[in-house]
Amino acid sequence: SSELFKVTKAVPGSWYEAEIGVENLGSVAFDYGVRIIWDGENASAGGLALAGQLQITITQNGEQKAKFMLDEAEDVNLSSIAANGAEQTFTVRAEFTDDAANNDAQSAELTFDLQVYATQKTGN
Repeated sequence: SSELFKVTKAVPGSWYEAEIGVENLGSVAFDYGVRIIWDGENASAGGLALAGQLQITITQNGEQKAKFMLDEAEDVNLSSIAANGAEQTFTVRAEFTDDAANNDAQSAELTFDLQVYATQKTGN
């Protein structure tokens, strides 16, 4: 429920980055990842243009796990995390690419969410 990025008046080439920590305080290990959620069907024309120019990069332990445009959002499986207090971090970077269609995104507004999901590891 917190806001990772609040961007106003972004210009091509600008980028915003946040480090996110995941901690497992439970007694069972889990696999986890992230997904981007946004409503492209209800976005304005400018919002759609902006989504086509926002590049999202997910990095963990210095390794780039995924790089995609917001309008082609996908789930990104990261790794497993052990039980009982184990912690890991990953970085999310949103970059406004320097695209020839920048004027189409001028003054556009766009909202998207980053969701961290976990799946309990089983004996299988």
